[in-house]
Amino acid sequence: MQPSTTETSKYLPVFRIQLDLNKLNLRRTLHTELCLAKLYYIFYELLGDCFQFHISKSNNFLIRYILLFFITLKELTEKYTIGKVIGTGACGEVRLAQQRTSLRKFAVKIITKKSFSIGPKVSTPVLDEVRILRALDHPGIIKIEDFFDSEKALYIVLEFVRGGELFDKVTTIGKYDEKTSKILFYQMLLAVSYLHSNSITHRDLKPENILLATGELETTIKITDFGLSKIVGENSFMQTMCGTPKYLAPEILRTKGIAGYTKSVDCWSLGCILYICLAGYPPFSDGAGGLTIYDQIVKGAYSFPEKYWGGISEEAKDLIGKLLRVNAADRLSVDDALKHPWLQDEEMKMRVEELIHPKQNVEGPLRRQQDPPAHGDKSKELVVASEEMPPPHAIPNVRKLPPPDEEGSVPAKKIRKEV
Repeated sequence: MQPSTTETSKYLPVFRIQLDLNKLNLRRTLHTELCLAKLYYIFYELLGDCFQFHISKSNNFLIRYILLFFITLKELTEKYTIGKVIGTGACGEVRLAQQRTSLRKFAVKIITKKSFSIGPKVSTPVLDEVRILRALDHPGIIKIEDFFDSEKALYIVLEFVRGGELFDKVTTIGKYDEKTSKILFYQMLLAVSYLHSNSITHRDLKPENILLATGELETTIKITDFGLSKIVGENSFMQTMCGTPKYLAPEILRTKGIAGYTKSVDCWSLGCILYICLAGYPPFSDGAGGLTIYDQIVKGAYSFPEKYWGGISEEAKDLIGKLLRVNAADRLSVDDALKHPWLQDEEMKMRVEELIHPKQNVEGPLRRQQDPPAHGDKSKELVVASEEMPPPHAIPNVRKLPPPDEEGSVPAKKIRKEV
């Protein structure tokens, strides 16, 4: 890459960058293309119309990608500041983002199209499905805020929660006690019941797709990645799911997701999640009992070893047993599970209500955020910014600008020196 400058007029310098991947010894990969497109975007933002980007003929495949990336990413980055990677999965990576106007934080799920055989432009039916998913509103599911489509990837802007995945939490603490498991599981059932009432079957429920609002043991949960099959395509989605069968219902494994199945597949997955919460390990795992994980699931071969389940109530085990029925017709529905004796606990339900709808302290920060700003919109922005952004001392590698001179300006040389 060789930068050069020329002058098209006496006052307008033009900056040109000659790009040749062969000279740079760069392989043609998605990561390389993404980095080059970002480079183009950064230079254009800095220099505007004074910037020209030249690509050698041998690398002209980049032109269309860069232009499409620029158009889509400009639309995305005009609304959001995109940050670090906060998660990865079979469907793509998730990055932290911040809305420029409100300073609210979001998570952006980036789905690479080539992984799911998605065309350069998503179809109208898919866009209709996205609109339906964005209209969903329940305290137990992640809200879809925005959606962007480019030639190489889909960008889904999601509600951001700080507590991380249920999977990571169980790994950290070992397992939940029965009281806390009941609080979390009751919320999961309410959320899945809402999805089912809107004719949505999740089909990929697992601890990694249960997010926690806070790091506390008793907290609200949020289900994510619902409706992905509608976006990435049924066949591609099912192939991806069958690659990690630990939480899949027997009927999905037997047919590899091709044959029809009902909402009861979610109930099987919920039974697996409850088992993990209470025991700290899954009901089905490679090599257990000398069986493959496939055989364990289709035969319903699991147990409650006394060593790990001695202190767990029989009602909890009974609920798990009725959710992990191999025959889908015999399996409890979500609404039936909500009526199970283990969940007829008024104290638990009151605690869930408190977590979902906390009482606000009139003198606390929640009240102060709701009060009308004293100096218009700008002061409101400052309140949000001060509460969502970390203090300067918490941000690594932050340098203070040198003090201004007597005329109140900071010389460019000093700024360059500091940066």
